[in-house]
Amino acid sequence: MSTFMVENYVVWPQKQGEFTALLKTFLKYKEGHPEVFKGLKSWKVFHREFGGISGSYVAMWEFDSMADLDGVMKRVQKDEQFSKIGHAFEPLYDPAAYSCEIWSTVV
Repeated sequence: MSTFMVENYVVWPQKQGEFTALLKTFLKYKEGHPEVFKGLKSWKVFHREFGGISGSYVAMWEFDSMADLDGVMKRVQKDEQFSKIGHAFEPLYDPAAYSCEIWSTVV
């Protein structure tokens, strides 16, 4: 069964271009550092078209287990380059609309 870390956020309209560019930077970094992300099964970002907060984004991080999620989070927190990328995202979204949840599959 899988475990998901799900982040929801609203990107400021004037920051859309920076957000898209930073997503590409993150993907390039992720692909070049597989040891940091060992245990991450998949990572996807969705743009909400209808329902919830229309126009918001959902990032889904998929893991096989909570232990894998914990391992990846510990490694990324220690990684200086990842920290810079993560902090660069912060001014791009509305902090009042941000949420993070952990989901586990049932069936």
